[in-house]
Amino acid sequence: MFTNISWGNYITVITLVSAGWYIYVGLRYYFSEFKYYVQKKTDRRSQNANEIDFSPQGDQKSENRDFLNPASSFEETGNDVFDQIEEVIKRIKEAVSSASKIKLVKEEFLDYLGLILQEYPSLRDSDFRSSLNELIVQECGKLESLSLTQQEADLLWNEKT
Repeated sequence: MFTNISWGNYITVITLVSAGWYIYVGLRYYFSEFKYYVQKKTDRRSQNANEIDFSPQGDQKSENRDFLNPASSFEETGNDVFDQIEEVIKRIKEAVSSASKIKLVKEEFLDYLGLILQEYPSLRDSDFRSSLNELIVQECGKLESLSLTQQEADLLWNEKT
C-alpha cells in the first residue's frame, strides 16, 4: 500500500502540513504581535524617508541654518511639543480602547489616565490642555461606562501625591 509513495513525496507533504500548522498557530495566537512588529517596521521606514536630505550640502546647510536663524531653536522646541501632543493623543486612544476591552472600573481608568497625563508636565500649563481635555471627553464618550465631563478631565492633570 505504501510502496507507491516515495520519500521525497512524503517529506514534501510533511513539510507543507507542518508549515500550514505553524502559520495557523502564528496567526491565531500571535497576530497582534506580528501586526505590531510590521507596523513598527513601516513607521521606522516612513520616518527614515522623511529625514532624507537630497541636497548635496545637507550637513553644511543645517549648520548654517542654526547660526543664521536664531529662531530655529524655537522651532525645534515647538516640534517637541507637537511630538508630545501626538504621543499623548495616541496613548489616550490606546488607554480607552484597552479599558473597553478589559472592562475597567471608572476610578481605575481615571487613575490610569492621570498617570499618563502626569508624564507630560510641559503640556499641563500649555494652551493645548483644553483641546486634550475635549479629546479625552470625546474618546470616553464612545463608551457608556467611562463617560467623563470637562471638569473631570481637567482634574486628571493635577498631580497626585
